[in-house]
Amino acid sequence: MGFRIATRATLVFKDSVWDGAEVVCRLNAPLGAVLGMTVSGAPEREGLLVWAREAIIEWNLEDPDGKPMAATAEAFAELPSGFQLRLYSTWLRLATGVPDPLGEPSRNGVTSPEPSAQTASP
Repeated sequence: MGFRIATRATLVFKDSVWDGAEVVCRLNAPLGAVLGMTVSGAPEREGLLVWAREAIIEWNLEDPDGKPMAATAEAFAELPSGFQLRLYSTWLRLATGVPDPLGEPSRNGVTSPEPSAQTASP
């Protein structure tokens, strides 16, 4: 039995101003759409639109009048830039398998448990 590579994921936004937003994305967007994204490590507008066209499948977003928005690169271009960047960065972490940062480090000063006093005899 082999490993089946995921090709899509639903990004669910919680605990932010974007709470409740859900976006279904392709995880297998063409590499060119991702590599063309950055100049000096920062997302560029045209690169984001290419990525959106290739990666976004559907979403539950509505316009200010409560009407559903089509999940298109053109509609993506009209979203607040903060949401555009949050959506892309969330997708990138998921698509590349980069885990979220670890929790806060311990503040009690002990970095690891004491070694065991028992040893095995030869």
